Amino acid sequence: MVVVGAGQVGDRRARALAAAGFQVVWVAPDAPLRPFETTDAGALGALEIRRRAFVDEDLRGCVAVFACAPPVANAAVALAARAAGVLCGRADDAEAGDFVVPAQLERAGAVVSVSTDGAGPSAARTLLRALSAAWRPSFSAFLRLWAETRRELPSGAARRNGARSVANDEILSMLDAGDVEGARARLRASLVAGGEAPAETT
Repeated sequence: MVVVGAGQVGDRRARALAAAGFQVVWVAPDAPLRPFETTDAGALGALEIRRRAFVDEDLRGCVAVFACAPPVANAAVALAARAAGVLCGRADDAEAGDFVVPAQLERAGAVVSVSTDGAGPSAARTLLRALSAAWRPSFSAFLRLWAETRRELPSGAARRNGARSVANDEILSMLDAGDVEGARARLRASLVAGGEAPAETT
């Protein structure tokens, strides 16, 4: 993967790709010398920084390029990518690229993606800020609780049936009130019951 351009978008994209295990080439005259602090040697090793302007040869051997520079530079990257048969995503003009990367909100245990069907990055960021503001600590606790409880119980039809009938709204309310142990006991009992718990409210 190649990321062209620094700034917030290029920085975020390079970090995310490297953290996901991709081999990343980050091309930007103003790319940081130390892009991020980490104790994960694998993540550091997956990121090569070229502190200079983009050249067509940067695309050699890559599958996709993320153009996160100013519009003129992004247009040049897209042109080179098209000639090289490399997919290109443009941060400034999604319709001019080959793919779109949805805006994402990451919280413990969850990734929420926002795609706006052509409304553009600014609209997506606005929705993402609203979703971020609405995120409650109980949501993260809820996801951790589900993950922990499912690991404790054997898989099978009984657990699947129980999962369908868990009163998730009730469990969230208990977590909002700080009753973590009560929520854990309620969830576990519902899963063990294998479908005998009250149906989830909406």
